[in-house]
Amino acid sequence: MSPRALQQDVKPRFPAPGAVARLRIHGLVRGLAHLLILGLAGCGGSAMSPSATAVAPPLAAPGLEGHVVPLETIEIGSLVSGLVTQVDCDEGQVVRAGQRCARIDARPFEAAVQREDAALRAALAREAKDGLAIAYATTVLARARELVPDGVVSQETVDADDAALAQARAQVEVDRAEIARGRAMLHAARLDAGHAQIVSPIDGVIAERRVSVGQALVATLQAPTLFVVTSGPGRLAVDAAMACSEEPPPIGTPATVVLDGRPGVSLQGRVRRVDSGLRCVASPAMRAVSIGVDDPDHRLAVGLRVHVRLAPAGAAGR
Repeated sequence: MSPRALQQDVKPRFPAPGAVARLRIHGLVRGLAHLLILGLAGCGGSAMSPSATAVAPPLAAPGLEGHVVPLETIEIGSLVSGLVTQVDCDEGQVVRAGQRCARIDARPFEAAVQREDAALRAALAREAKDGLAIAYATTVLARARELVPDGVVSQETVDADDAALAQARAQVEVDRAEIARGRAMLHAARLDAGHAQIVSPIDGVIAERRVSVGQALVATLQAPTLFVVTSGPGRLAVDAAMACSEEPPPIGTPATVVLDGRPGVSLQGRVRRVDSGLRCVASPAMRAVSIGVDDPDHRLAVGLRVHVRLAPAGAAGR
């Protein structure tokens, strides 16, 4: 062969550019198919079986979020006017029902009690005196009537004595009315004297103190608040909110209260109040729900965040 023919025979042969691309795609497809077959073989083909498909357990229905509040919050004011002479309770103090927390100068009220007591005694004395007048008028009238037939006493005198007896009886009725009024006034004066003692109406904790010694109080319809007392541990509730689109729970529906961050601690309670739909016109449309909680071990505290699970519909009253 000639040198030119040998040179052409040893020249390398390369496929066209389009053919190279097709070869690469074909190899990639074959490799993926091979891997898929190996994966199915390793799993025994169960991954493609509809009956063996893993199904996640359904999530529990969402509960309500809420926070612990006192079952009762009462503002203590004064029913009488006067000067505060003593303050016995302060913020954070545990108090009992009937315990004195402040004292108003009671001397004016004690003087009023004595005055009304004296007025009542005077009315009782007048009744006794007018009672004697009735007895005397009755005797005079009887004697006059006996003397009329003999002409010793005229009928005019008899009529006058009869009128005197009627007046005496009427005066006794006036005295009795005055006695009733005096007793009522004495009772009111004693009540005012008792109101000079500012006492707690419930067992609880003093949340706020707004009075000081020497402060002058004026009893009006808008009298200032002296103390704010809340129900103490063991007598708490949970305020929660639910969407107005949800069916409101009936009063008495059982509820489980779980402390935030302590899923193992749960308490039982019941729905005690559900707001009407008047607030559902606001945005966002939420309805307030109050749950009374049984907490004999005092594990709750005011302000704690909790989660509430309500019992299904129809469980109220069980």
